[in-house]
Amino acid sequence: MEEIIELLGQEVVDNCETLKMPLQKLDNPEIRTMAYTMAYEPTEYGTIYEDGTQGLIVRMPEDHNTYNNGVYMLHLAKGSEEDQYLYQLEVIVPNTKSKDFLIRHLVGEITTYIDNLDTGDLDVYDFTEIYGFVIANTYVKPLAKSLYPNQKDKQVLFTNLYMPRTLAHIAHIYAGSETLKEQAVNSDPYLFKLAIDGLKEGDIAPNHEVREDAEGILNNDEI
Repeated sequence: MEEIIELLGQEVVDNCETLKMPLQKLDNPEIRTMAYTMAYEPTEYGTIYEDGTQGLIVRMPEDHNTYNNGVYMLHLAKGSEEDQYLYQLEVIVPNTKSKDFLIRHLVGEITTYIDNLDTGDLDVYDFTEIYGFVIANTYVKPLAKSLYPNQKDKQVLFTNLYMPRTLAHIAHIYAGSETLKEQAVNSDPYLFKLAIDGLKEGDIAPNHEVREDAEGILNNDEI
């Protein structure tokens, strides 16, 4: 137990005990791989749930935890259907570091830049189109590339499927939703990836008619 406390800290051990998650050394390559994919650093300790599924303690690497000092259990849980498994990120120690200043700063910088652009002739539809392309180009498509570096069809499919979810999250956050949890939003891309990876090759037929190359702004070859 002293080794676990030294590695994870007393608070993690106490919280896992409260949550009835007895800690032990586990070797689960699948969960470790997913942890790295999600930019978390897996530890060698985790828990075995009553249904036999496993979870590993994960946290952000020390050089990337400026805004997240939380500790989580990455649980490969059984889904609602037979032979279906889903990843759940369960909070062990909540993040106490705030990104509010960084977010306000970036919003201010972007807003100031846009305010200085010539947008006088643009109507509502134009703004909707512009911001859609901006979100796709600066967030959704880079995310697709990071998940599927050498799989173009899956990049396009992920982009087309995940873009509506992204816009829904944006609307809920702006409206002040109290039901949308940060961990759930952060886990979402990897749940989409699991769903896409479960498709057969013949099922992957992205809609290339989506306006990827509208007026040269976007191009399928440069997703």
